[in-house]
Amino acid sequence: MRFLNRLFFFIGWLLSPLTIWNDVFINIPLAYISASLFFKIFPRNFALQVIVFYWLGNAIGLLMMYVTSRNVLKEKHLTLRSILVTLLIYSIILLLLDKFVVLRPVI
Repeated sequence: MRFLNRLFFFIGWLLSPLTIWNDVFINIPLAYISASLFFKIFPRNFALQVIVFYWLGNAIGLLMMYVTSRNVLKEKHLTLRSILVTLLIYSIILLLLDKFVVLRPVI
């Protein structure tokens, strides 16, 4: 049970906005792939779908970390404001990529 708890915490940490590099290497590609699959079912506003899946991935990561270990989040010196600013900056980048026709579904 302890191993699964640590594994879920680690996966949550990878998905959460508490790491600097995770958005570029994990959350945005994961959001892009998820939105591409979802776009096949609901072919409307791909950029919005990417942003929704991006925010959802971050939220799921934080939730996984919270559920598995409440004390670890207390040790981090991050504020909700810094997390939201990071999410907003990457969301703006995704909107710009959509505007300049870089962001398109894979499938």
